[in-house]
Amino acid sequence: MPDVRKSEQELQGVLLSVLRKMPNVTSVHEEAIEGPDYGVDFIVNASVNGKPLRLLVQAKSALFPRDVRAAFWNLKSASQRPPMGDASVPTIPMIAAGTISDGAKELLQAERIAYLDRAGSLFLPDDDLYILIDRPAPKEARKLDRPLFSGNRSSVVHALLANHEQWFSTQDLAKLAWVSPSTVSVTFAELEKRDMVAVQGKGPNKTRRLIAPAALLDEWARQTELLPKPEMRRYYVPRVKPEELMQAIHDVCTKSSTAYVITHEWAAQLYSPFLSNIAQVKCRILPNTPIALIVSELTAREVGEGSNLGVIESSSPRDMLFEHKIRGLRVENPILAYLDLLGGEGRSKELAEHLRKERIRF
Repeated sequence: MPDVRKSEQELQGVLLSVLRKMPNVTSVHEEAIEGPDYGVDFIVNASVNGKPLRLLVQAKSALFPRDVRAAFWNLKSASQRPPMGDASVPTIPMIAAGTISDGAKELLQAERIAYLDRAGSLFLPDDDLYILIDRPAPKEARKLDRPLFSGNRSSVVHALLANHEQWFSTQDLAKLAWVSPSTVSVTFAELEKRDMVAVQGKGPNKTRRLIAPAALLDEWARQTELLPKPEMRRYYVPRVKPEELMQAIHDVCTKSSTAYVITHEWAAQLYSPFLSNIAQVKCRILPNTPIALIVSELTAREVGEGSNLGVIESSSPRDMLFEHKIRGLRVENPILAYLDLLGGEGRSKELAEHLRKERIRF
């Protein structure tokens, strides 16, 4: 188990470093474990505001809400065993992990369980002590969550968010999201770790339902910020109003059997009017027909500024999943429109929050 020990030593080093940099903490040192460890991986001693403390630390590679319940049980069991070392020194059980999800941190804070992650986030509560340091996870650690929201798994997440009140079998959700059952199973396993789905039944009759849509959408939004924005080509179409331009896009794409959706600001505006004027229309187009041909049909010319049309070439039909028909137009699903707007310009974020409040509603 050399890698496990190396990880424990790294977390121990982070804890020692964080404590030694705090002005009210002195006498920070590690302590060897003698006798039964009762699940404790390492011990750190410190004096906080002149009060001696011993931190009994369990090390984990990652921590999600589901893992916290097991940690509660271990900590409770450890507290009922004979004290380790000097019984006169107060002890605080702590969980240290390479990464701790936001949901797990919230749960640990609510239950007043001390924790530390590799980035140096620290929560240390006691009767007369409360320390909270919240640092962003390093980029390489944040990428660990990215697969849940990329590729075919994002289609599963999207399907669950768009139908968050429904129970799904693996097979039914695979058909709805246009993915394989194995992709659904892997995604469900990740969501169970986060305590975001309820489960009923067993075997082939097993079904699941999303129970934390707001938390899941929040996490997807955070991960979206880590991804590069899709390339958008900008055009100017002369002498046309936005409503007329959207209709022209629909007519041209229908004529050429090309899939498209209106996205960004106008998608939100069509779902729930908010702004009095939106000059630019943005759309996603699945390029089974050359974009140049569609642009030519619209009499559009590519420009560097002053555009009134933005075109994103979609790499996958999943961008078109669960679209809505509004005024005869194909409009991107509110979930994806919300995520697109978060990375937009001007008042996009304000429009995103309005869309979430009025249409998504979680």
